[in-house]
Amino acid sequence: MSPRTRALALAGAVGVFVALAAWSITAALTRPAYDRLADLHVYLGAVRAMRDGIPLYSYAAENGDPFTYPPFAALVFWPLGAVPEPVVQVAWTLVTVAGVMALAAALTMRNGLAGRQRFLVVMLAASTALLASAPVQSNLRFGQVSLFVVLLALVDALGLLPRRAGGVLIGVAAAIKLTPLLFVPYLWVVGRRRDAVRAGATFVACALLALAVWPSASVTFWTRAVLTTSRIGDLSSTGNQSLNGTLLRYAIPTGERSIAWAALAGLVCLVAFLCAREYHRRGQVALAAVVIGCATVAVSPVSWTHHQIWTVLAGILLVAGPRRGRIAAGVIVLVTMSVQLGAVLPAGGFLRDNARALCAVAVCCGGAVSLWSAAAGRVRLLPGLAVVGRPRTALLYCTVAAAGIAGVLVFTRDRAVTAEVYAAQNANDPVWADAFSSGPCGGMTYGDGKWLCNDLTGPAMAGEQLNFSMGDDGAGHIGIEGQAGSDVVRLAYVPVQGARPVDVPLWPELPTPATWPDLNDPAKVLPVVDQRSWTTHRFAVSTNDTTDALLLAYDRNGRVIGEGGDKLRDR
Repeated sequence: MSPRTRALALAGAVGVFVALAAWSITAALTRPAYDRLADLHVYLGAVRAMRDGIPLYSYAAENGDPFTYPPFAALVFWPLGAVPEPVVQVAWTLVTVAGVMALAAALTMRNGLAGRQRFLVVMLAASTALLASAPVQSNLRFGQVSLFVVLLALVDALGLLPRRAGGVLIGVAAAIKLTPLLFVPYLWVVGRRRDAVRAGATFVACALLALAVWPSASVTFWTRAVLTTSRIGDLSSTGNQSLNGTLLRYAIPTGERSIAWAALAGLVCLVAFLCAREYHRRGQVALAAVVIGCATVAVSPVSWTHHQIWTVLAGILLVAGPRRGRIAAGVIVLVTMSVQLGAVLPAGGFLRDNARALCAVAVCCGGAVSLWSAAAGRVRLLPGLAVVGRPRTALLYCTVAAAGIAGVLVFTRDRAVTAEVYAAQNANDPVWADAFSSGPCGGMTYGDGKWLCNDLTGPAMAGEQLNFSMGDDGAGHIGIEGQAGSDVVRLAYVPVQGARPVDVPLWPELPTPATWPDLNDPAKVLPVVDQRSWTTHRFAVSTNDTTDALLLAYDRNGRVIGEGGDKLRDR
């Protein structure tokens, strides 16, 4: 290219990126106040709540979103709590755009492009592709930290740090968000064993620092919050493009789903590690790191859109060529990660619902095809213990195993967990006849020759806000009928933990008859005295399996004030 052409290409790349960046920043900062950088609001709100003495994992924002990261993340956000939120919003958005450029620069730098102008043009082109993608736009919209976590892990995995600092950024990234932990064994597999040890030690040191500062919050996170999937949101929504999310969308029973997820995740990681090791051996360090990054997206329990930056990075590397098939694959990946597929593909369908998860898996496993002729590699795990294998061999075994797992899941589809809720007008449906056979109101006791109607919740039950009973009709239908207290404004039934919640209608208490039969002598009737507060509500749910269900009662601030999981599981 002539100097004039190079200058025009550079000016064009700058113009396109600046225009897209200006539009993205404006779109993020001009959203309605309640929806502007909502996740950043959670970070800042959690920090301010802790300053006021509220436990970290008891906090919930106005929209009900809790703080879901390890305590060390709150330590990182702590200084921002003293800055006015509008100032933080502007600064965070600008730094996010700068982080996009840093990601592109790291990727371009590691590919060894010669010439300053060429480097700038390619870097800006990659920045534009990143900025146009759904994951980066999601980071900007929500004020997410995911982009910075990816940047820390990528810079470290690319070996851009001083030799004695290798692994430190991966350890810090994992302490903020757990998914980069997969890079620790990656460092070991590619021969950077001191860096792997350093990354693990940094992660532990960060966790211990948070433990020293906030011992109660740390114990809560590592013993309870990290295992509570209901805190993270509806994991079955199409926004969760992980293998676990794919399985959850088909309501497979928890036992089968957990086994299938663990098996599939292990297979994907096996192929990804073998491919990444071979790429690293060939000097394709960027591709090796991005393959492991895509593995974190595929095997994590939850991979929201803002987590999926690794897949966009993979698309950029594939588009760089050199072969046509690789360029075509990159174009498909970038289009998938940038376009709302619901507007292109027919409604519903496996491909539309899971396209981005399939892209992540394809990046992890597709390399085994291009490495078909690669020699067997030996990966030392421990002294005297090593794994020897080829990417193509691992891919063949994994394909057979995945097909077997898919076959098993097909046979479990008839055991999918179902749930049906009933509105007030259905309360007298024959399905619920037994639920109301014990009396005309929620709690009924006999005293002084009369029936007394009592509340099952509220002051009569020491402030309890959720109470219910269950019954099985012997044909596989389980009825759940109960009462929600006056503080409950929303009731949600989760058939399988992590699956889409079903909103349960709350209706006023049923009218109370003046008399009711004497259970000891049905020929007689007794007067009924209603002592209920009339601020409570009735509800009813029918399901076929409660072994992994949740019944969550929310107050006006979106906080959970009643949880029926233990009672449902103890049935």
